[in-house]
Amino acid sequence: MKIEFEGSLNEFRSLFHGAFITPLQKTLEEPSPYGLTPLVKAAHPPSRGEELRAEMLAGLPQITDMQRAAAWAHFVAMCKEWVVGFGDLNAVQPDRLELLRDLGTGAWPVPVLVMAYELGGLQLLVEKAFTELWPDAATAYPGRDAWLDYVEQVAGNMVQISHMAFPDIAGTYDHSSKWRKQ
Repeated sequence: MKIEFEGSLNEFRSLFHGAFITPLQKTLEEPSPYGLTPLVKAAHPPSRGEELRAEMLAGLPQITDMQRAAAWAHFVAMCKEWVVGFGDLNAVQPDRLELLRDLGTGAWPVPVLVMAYELGGLQLLVEKAFTELWPDAATAYPGRDAWLDYVEQVAGNMVQISHMAFPDIAGTYDHSSKWRKQ
């Protein structure tokens, strides 16, 4: 699914507000049972970046706990399959295009995209999945930067392939280095 819209965020909201976009105030202020970090209101005046992030999060579609749990389980399972043979040219490789095609169809795309935006990017979603699958995985690398490089390689590989199967997930990739500091 791909939606293209030309215009400002306010125009988009005014057009679609009643159709399917509702504020996520509860999600923004309360901790998630799935370990996603909520957006916390800052004690200082928010910067323009914080305002834009809060505005973007407030405009996300609302997903139920059941949708979130099912989509999260599906995403984690996809990540587990994705890294089989990753980086080893001699290993049998999974069909990563099919893995993304499966994630990008049915009930999964919107909840996965919402979770990626809530968390702060695809890299953080992948890291969270890896940490759930292998709690000590980060300690196997010679430092936090090496671990984050691996996470970024996997997420970047997902983005490369996503254009053929689940193009919307590419929009959740954080091209800055901000995600590494979270």
